Amino acid sequence: VVRVTNPGLTTCIIEEHGPLAMTYIFPRHDDCILGGTAEANVWDLKPQSDITETILRHSRQLEPCLEDAEVLEVKVGLRPARASVRLEAEETPGGLVLHNYGHGGAGFTLSWGCADEVVGLLQASTRER
Repeated sequence: VVRVTNPGLTTCIIEEHGPLAMTYIFPRHDDCILGGTAEANVWDLKPQSDITETILRHSRQLEPCLEDAEVLEVKVGLRPARASVRLEAEETPGGLVLHNYGHGGAGFTLSWGCADEVVGLLQASTRER
């Protein structure tokens, strides 16, 4: 994952197919998050310069205004996944536990819907108490 300055982007771009597959650009207020890769069972937390350069090259191909964006940070983004997302409430002796994990590489994509589900679970739990 490469974090760069935002040159004014406001729209997310995700390229899932073709030669630029797994490239994504997520603009935020002051920066953009660029990625990515999808390698099963790779848990090394040390960024690799060749992967960083590929992410930058592919992102700039999709959005040329990123050409002069300053690289602020490079990190490894792990993608723990399951066969399906676990999104449920569990009553425990210590209180309510909300499970919301296993999104794999679709965490950002699923975040809005999962957040709505979490709110619904909390509201339902409050009504039951």
